[in-house]
Amino acid sequence: MRRLWLALALLPALVGAETMTLKFSGLRVVDVVPSPTVKLSDSPPQTGPTVKVEASGDQWIRVYDPETGNLAARKASELNGKSRSADFKNEWTVFRTDYNRIGELRVRADQGGKGLALGSISIADQTQLLTQENQGTAVFYGVPVGKVPVSVSYREGSDTRSVKQEFVVPAERDLPRPELIVALPAASEATTEAVDDRKLPPPKPPGLPTGMLGNLIAMLLAAGGALALLYFGLRWIYGNQDRAKDALTKLGVQVPDPLAEPDPTPAPAADPFPAAAPVTPILLDPVPMTPAATSDPTLVGLSGSFAIAEGVSIVGREAELTIALAAESTVSRRHAEIVRNGDSIILRDLGSRNGTFVNGAPLTGDHALRRGDRVQFGSVSFEVK
Repeated sequence: MRRLWLALALLPALVGAETMTLKFSGLRVVDVVPSPTVKLSDSPPQTGPTVKVEASGDQWIRVYDPETGNLAARKASELNGKSRSADFKNEWTVFRTDYNRIGELRVRADQGGKGLALGSISIADQTQLLTQENQGTAVFYGVPVGKVPVSVSYREGSDTRSVKQEFVVPAERDLPRPELIVALPAASEATTEAVDDRKLPPPKPPGLPTGMLGNLIAMLLAAGGALALLYFGLRWIYGNQDRAKDALTKLGVQVPDPLAEPDPTPAPAADPFPAAAPVTPILLDPVPMTPAATSDPTLVGLSGSFAIAEGVSIVGREAELTIALAAESTVSRRHAEIVRNGDSIILRDLGSRNGTFVNGAPLTGDHALRRGDRVQFGSVSFEVK
């Protein structure tokens, strides 16, 4: 038994591990990991001012602050006296400025109000795959604070699409574990299965429908019969002019004699356009025109309906605001403002955490709203009615 304990005591020295002394104040979660971007430790927080850990030169020592959600990380080789960045050999005094990483960061890919089912989300050299289980949300650890470039890749039909967006996550923020939302264009209703035109049979030349062909033949036969009757009728009349004249006279048809002299005093021709009788106009009482009813533009969504009044309206989580969305965690305290002057409606973002979008595009300046536009504050969507 004694030999076992002795071997365990000598194990750190055999593998090159050394004892590191950490100095900090408050409750912190301390762990030793191969990379600063691995998942946070589930171990309970430790209280300073001094904590000792065992770590080798290639390992990372992390100190996590649950209150702010920030993380401090330093490689063990920087603390063993080989680097000037060490306070003292094998000693690290953790200052406030050392907490320059985000302990846990969630990124959600939103497509038409639903999480992206299949795809991937990347931040720098970290990539997380999206499945049905995580419902479009990926979790990252140890991401540096400040500008966070996010890239979402997904397939639509046979094409691979990518949406890139940059966020700013400061060290001092409202939520210790922030969530970023990337709005994706709505999925196309077209079929997603690609078709190879080379495998399709050659198109057949269009043929005449059966009913149309029968009608065309019948018309040709009828026209031929009419022409034949007219031809033989004219031949009979030409060869039997006297008999044809007597027959027409019996029927009451006057046949002019080509040898008779014309009448010197022909009767005046009747006016083909007789004057119409005057029409007496009927006067009706004029009907008063009623102006079309108008209404104020309104934001309509699952979170409620908000009329856009004249002047400035502030959108945010604060209860006293004009458009208050107190229950929405992705909306900042003062997220955006809407300025209405008659029919002119201007929307501008107030430096919100999760951004403002119009018809799926991120808002980078002032934008004129129209009825029918889709407006999104964080993950909360409205339509301008």
